[in-house]
Amino acid sequence: MPLLGEMMRAGDPSRPVIVAPGEDAELSRGQLLALATRLRELAQPGECVALDLESRLGQAALVVAGLLAGILVCPLNPASPAVAKSTVLGHAQPRTIIRDTALLADLHAGPAPAPSSKGGLLVYTSGSTGNPKGVHLDEAMIGANVAFAIRHFGHETGAVAGSILPLFHTFTLVSDVFPMLACGGQVVVTPGFAVAQLPAASRALVDHRVHTYSGVPIVFDMMLAMRVPLPSSMRFAIAGAAALGERTRLRYAERHGHPILPCYGLTETTCFATASAPGQVRAGTVGRAADIEVAILDEAGQPLPTGVDGEIAHRGASVIRGGYFRDGGQHEAAFTADGWFLSGDMGRKDAEGFVTLTGRKKNMLVRGGEKVYLEDVDRVLLDDPAVQDACCVRVDGPGPHEERAVAYVVARDTPPDPLALAHRVTAALGLIARIDDIAFLDEIPRTATGKPRRELLLARYREGR
Repeated sequence: MPLLGEMMRAGDPSRPVIVAPGEDAELSRGQLLALATRLRELAQPGECVALDLESRLGQAALVVAGLLAGILVCPLNPASPAVAKSTVLGHAQPRTIIRDTALLADLHAGPAPAPSSKGGLLVYTSGSTGNPKGVHLDEAMIGANVAFAIRHFGHETGAVAGSILPLFHTFTLVSDVFPMLACGGQVVVTPGFAVAQLPAASRALVDHRVHTYSGVPIVFDMMLAMRVPLPSSMRFAIAGAAALGERTRLRYAERHGHPILPCYGLTETTCFATASAPGQVRAGTVGRAADIEVAILDEAGQPLPTGVDGEIAHRGASVIRGGYFRDGGQHEAAFTADGWFLSGDMGRKDAEGFVTLTGRKKNMLVRGGEKVYLEDVDRVLLDDPAVQDACCVRVDGPGPHEERAVAYVVARDTPPDPLALAHRVTAALGLIARIDDIAFLDEIPRTATGKPRRELLLARYREGR
């Protein structure tokens, strides 16, 4: 990985670059390079090594060292059921699986392995709407997205970023970990972002005077609800993985004195597809293209005019091309002949290139020839002060072409009146977006990166619960 590898080889080998307060441990540049040398004894450049680790320090260190060694690193979710891990491992066919941090013991700075251009990341999508798909991100794709992040967010030598999100996805790796190592900064790996972990994560960010960190909307909502402190050194937070509500963005900035920068991306775009710049946040948008092409296409694959909703397509140096890993053409419809990746996300661009997300192509219902994106319904519900969380799903109606919208809602305190919630939606979006049923839950099931598990809610509805 040229960007990361060259800069790490040029840095002070004794300086700690990854710090994990929750594990009372840290690693220097020299130790990471020594770890890369150890990995070369387990696999040759281009071969796959899977990581199945509870230790967040171990996850971060072995991903970085694997890239430096030119290895294809496949990080697993350690909390996944055994059958899910088995499915991924059977598909990835790694040379070896690392299940503990023994390789990190007694690391001393030594000669680094010879550079290789065969490494990369093999990341499996969350599978929230189907079976996980393997995304092979090579060093050029990763390097392009990391270079964008450093330049776009203004990271400089001495910068400190916090990593609170899962290290088996690309968001915190490309947004927090890699940019810090490449620009001469430091990354603080916190215990995580679950409710029980958030106070310790907050202390780590404060104690190390972190400048930036990346989060998902549910993290920012929990921080506000729990009133956890953040350091005065913080410049901004970066949001992604799910739609950020305007109410959350404004309340957070008022409480903490620094902004959230809404961004958008997918594993298939390495990380960033669009990003808001410091001082240039436009309400309701996720910023502008991240050094790639972003187009809005109609159902025939033709570009749509400014302000018109369509499917968001991506093409560029950090975007997947040639299909998914060992896919056999099963998802070839996601890739056009002229190089566009069709994201399945719906949105529009304004005249200045700012992108607004409106929903998922598959999470849409059609009424009277008009399309209703259920994420729009979610946003209206989340703007209600009585609603803590919400997710709307499409279900089959009693007859053909009679789709229904069912909203699952988590109340802040006393459940709000369902009729009042339904009226709120139609007042904002029109009768075409009416909710047919509302159910209250204690919690909306979500993936590790905060995306709602709509397939679980749909199954719940079908079971009559």
